[in-house]
Amino acid sequence: MLEPDARAALTEQLRPPAGYELLHAVGTTFTLDLTSALASPLSFAAHRVRESDDPIAILDAVRRAADRVDIFAQAGQIVAPRQASDLVAFLEPMLHPVTARCPGGLFHPKVWILEYGRGSDRAYRLLCSSRNLTADRSWDMVVRLARYPHQRRSAGECPGTRLPYRAPPACCHSLD
Repeated sequence: MLEPDARAALTEQLRPPAGYELLHAVGTTFTLDLTSALASPLSFAAHRVRESDDPIAILDAVRRAADRVDIFAQAGQIVAPRQASDLVAFLEPMLHPVTARCPGGLFHPKVWILEYGRGSDRAYRLLCSSRNLTADRSWDMVVRLARYPHQRRSAGECPGTRLPYRAPPACCHSLD
């Protein structure tokens, strides 16, 4: 059962870990709403200009964040906003329409691959989502996998992997 109090917005899932900054983000979707696409560079920009009221500083932070983001979407499925925003202009270099090679094929993945940096340390995150990057208000299921440099292999990890074995929480029941 899903816990309704254990939820987070996509912008929270994209936000860098404490002390890190975004190096590069790649997102994929079938349908792309340009207003919703602004969420990614705005979330990274907000990380830099939390307390600034200077609109130039905010626009510059959005521009720099957009330079580090690439979003791939099905060609013909990119929706423009009803009312234009100056910020939408920053999206152009980060948007990439995709056409499937197979006749009748569609580009339909919904994933984010993120690389963050802190000095020479790198952290990585993979988000696999159940919905497109649109203004749809329905709930989204997201699988989040992350790797941080301070994580080291321990005795409890499976040989040949860096994935730890964790027993299920006491609230979970086996189907065996």
